[in-house]
Amino acid sequence: MTLAHRIATVYNHTQATPSDTWTITHNLKDYPLVDVYIDFDGGIQKIIPLEVIYVDTNSCTITFSNPQTGFASVV
Repeated sequence: MTLAHRIATVYNHTQATPSDTWTITHNLKDYPLVDVYIDFDGGIQKIIPLEVIYVDTNSCTITFSNPQTGFASVV
């Protein structure tokens, strides 16, 4: 199967409690792309975190400079 024929599986993680480290168990059996969106002035803003560490093919941690709430889309 080529990349063009791969069907994307998406896992959405919600972080309701402010934290400077988000732990995400996505169970996608891959090292997926991670897009992060935080609550900012009553709206949503896409940001680049300090780092994304892939613990293994099923989980990752996202680190910020200060506690954040929001969500991550893992594809």
